[in-house]
Amino acid sequence: MAVFLTCLMAIGAPGAEAAETIAIVTASGLNLRKGPEGSAGIVRTLQKGDTLRILGETTGWLKVDHAGETGYVKHNPQWVKFLTAETAADADPGERSLLGRAVEAVTRKLEARKAEVADDIRREKDVLERLNAINRNLNRTTLQVRALAAALEALSAEIQHNRQEIKALEERIAETEAQASQRLVALYKLSWIGQVQFLVNATSIHDFFERKRALNNLLAHDDKVFGALLADYDRLSGLMSRLEARKAEKQRKTEAFNLQLNDLAAHKARRIGLLAEIRSKKSLELAAIDSLKASAAALDTAIQSFMQQAPAPQPEIFAGADFATFKGLLKMPVEGKIAKFFGPYKNPRFNVMNFRSGIEIHAERGEPVRSVREGRVLFASWFKGFGNMLIIDHGENYCTVYAHAEELFKQKGDTVLAEEVIATVGDTGSTSEPGLYFEVRHHGKPMNPLAWIHQRG
Repeated sequence: MAVFLTCLMAIGAPGAEAAETIAIVTASGLNLRKGPEGSAGIVRTLQKGDTLRILGETTGWLKVDHAGETGYVKHNPQWVKFLTAETAADADPGERSLLGRAVEAVTRKLEARKAEVADDIRREKDVLERLNAINRNLNRTTLQVRALAAALEALSAEIQHNRQEIKALEERIAETEAQASQRLVALYKLSWIGQVQFLVNATSIHDFFERKRALNNLLAHDDKVFGALLADYDRLSGLMSRLEARKAEKQRKTEAFNLQLNDLAAHKARRIGLLAEIRSKKSLELAAIDSLKASAAALDTAIQSFMQQAPAPQPEIFAGADFATFKGLLKMPVEGKIAKFFGPYKNPRFNVMNFRSGIEIHAERGEPVRSVREGRVLFASWFKGFGNMLIIDHGENYCTVYAHAEELFKQKGDTVLAEEVIATVGDTGSTSEPGLYFEVRHHGKPMNPLAWIHQRG
């Protein structure tokens, strides 16, 4: 009896949450209707001993679920009894037997539901982990595509330059060949006349040597012209070989570029599909919200750790005025519009409260992100829930956080100058549009960035 009552108490009572309340039909021929009125259509006729899950209550009617069918039954204690410890204790032996069988059935359903919930939790975790992995792969592939596009552009420019150089060289070779042809004809005629006769015709010794010097100069010039022509032939051959090599390289990079583009499209499609799945299911989206809370908590812990492990500040890094003196004077880290603000906020869809430790600035993808002041980089890598992220130590236990970046230009330990470009805008680790997530912290505690930024107008 004690076990039986314990099972009933675990299942629920009239005062418990509606979804956990179970009842039993104690009269045969009870109609399950489509609406809370006697004229509503009949879904089915219930029999004595049938179990119901109570979903809600309206005047004189109970909204119930029976074997997956939802409807309404009259709220009459003589026809429907809630399963509670009290009703079990007062029931006659026949009813108690019915209640016992109902409890066993409901207990089996509850155990099955617990298993389903556990599977749902595992699936939600798997979906969020896959989303994080897809975001990382998407960012990596985006950067690879960009690098290949830049390499292709450089190769195209080099190929164009080679073609122009080849054209100019071919024109020069044609001109040199014409000159060389004329000289060959002249030399042929000179040999036909005879060099000796050319020299013998001199009118004096001085004229002889002048003629000889002039002839040597002409022959030396001819050697130079012919030598330059041969060199141009060799250079042209080299340029043609280089051009063919660059064209082959461009073909290979074009194929790689197309493969990366296809890979990028596949990553984007998977990301869109997972986001759609998350947003279409309340449990998944609530799990995503919990994941963001967990990521925020992990960031709090990480920043505390980074600040404690940071080396002693070097005077040359923090040579300017103390960070605190710039409160209200800092420039925006990126050109854009502040879309989400610091502090507590409610998710209107699920009525869930959360806290945002920074601000989100919507901006065009690829826009430069600048450090608000000089400092040293404490962290520069991927952080789950925040994507590519930078944390900069500004001294005096102040630091700033820059997240959702597409590309990072600094590494851990690097020094940065005030307003130096440190990253570009992206949407890594985010489920919304491109932008920058920005925080200001003191002793690890988040502070409202708007109190630090000078907003024009």
